[in-house]
Amino acid sequence: ALELYNTAAKRYPNLSNAYMLTGNLYSGEQKYEEAAENYKKVISIEPSNENAFMLLGNTCVMQKNIRDAISYYKQAVDIAPDNDEIKLIYSELINEFINQKYEEKEGQN
Repeated sequence: ALELYNTAAKRYPNLSNAYMLTGNLYSGEQKYEEAAENYKKVISIEPSNENAFMLLGNTCVMQKNIRDAISYYKQAVDIAPDNDEIKLIYSELINEFINQKYEEKEGQN
């Protein structure tokens, strides 16, 4: 499937679905950097694709990069402010980030 999606992306470079599906395949294989590259290509083609921002945020979470995940989810919320799922995950990420900072501070005392 990956070869098919890559062929489609080369033949139709503005076909965001090929990049989205390729990113999903890489993510499923836990190749998060490769997945992120593909989601960024989707965003370059479709800057208002909240799903690409959300999936890009998920790759950051899987790499323990909560700060960047929050940034990507914030962009998804800005695009789709009525999407309760995105808002919920965004708020959970903020809470996780705050808890991490609190634990780091407590560990220094």
